[in-house]
Amino acid sequence: MHPNALVELATELLHRVLRFDAPADGIVSDFFREHRALGARERHTLAETTYDVLRHRALYQHLAQSGKGEMERRLAILGWQGN
Repeated sequence: MHPNALVELATELLHRVLRFDAPADGIVSDFFREHRALGARERHTLAETTYDVLRHRALYQHLAQSGKGEMERRLAILGWQGN
């Protein structure tokens, strides 16, 4: 899958997770059930990016304030764990 498409999926996943409606692992699991075409590498990249953003959320939000575009997209780029 193209990296830009993965960043878009990571942005969508972060939108869901950062609402804090449910535990993050449940939201990630539901997201992967909706997107069954994702391979193991894509799932790994998306999950690790999401959890990295959650671990370092305060720092990444501080760094992302000066950027343009959606906050979740900027957070996904800062926490990117893919190749």
